[in-house]
Amino acid sequence: MDFEKFQTVLEAGKYSKDERIWFPKTYSRFREFLVERELLPGDVNRGVVILFLQQIKANGTPAWQRLQAVQAIAAYHAEVLQRPIADLESVMTTLSRLAGQSRQLGIDAPLSANETAGLVGHIDPDEPAILQRVRREARVSGLLRRTELAYVGWIKRFLIEHAQTPAGEKSGDEKSGDRASFWVLD
Repeated sequence: MDFEKFQTVLEAGKYSKDERIWFPKTYSRFREFLVERELLPGDVNRGVVILFLQQIKANGTPAWQRLQAVQAIAAYHAEVLQRPIADLESVMTTLSRLAGQSRQLGIDAPLSANETAGLVGHIDPDEPAILQRVRREARVSGLLRRTELAYVGWIKRFLIEHAQTPAGEKSGDEKSGDRASFWVLD
């Protein structure tokens, strides 16, 4: 798989520790964008990258993260596909300038409680605390909605599967399964 090759290339050398962490995450988000539009990595050009950047900007992604996204996309296409995308340097230069301005103005400072609440949106207060926290963290981190739903689903299934009775018995009996579903199911 090309994505595994990307990880290998990142580990091999010229990329910083932060780039090795963020580039795969950022490129995964870009791949989802491509799949939604039924595009292949070979179809990517400057216009497709700019559409992606516009989408993540609309979601509130700051300039420095958009710059990182372009760098990740450029690295993947140059290193893995051996097909560099033409004319991305001007996009990176512009985003670099914007990121610097944002940093000087303090725009990318940590969010206040009110800003975080606006970003998180509604979370069911009747839901177990662990699921509320997972939803909050996923939303603040900018994860896709379907990623949040997958995490919540995994946790619900885990809790149901591993629910314990007061005597410490496994959840094979009906009582513990009923109790688990009471705590985790909507």
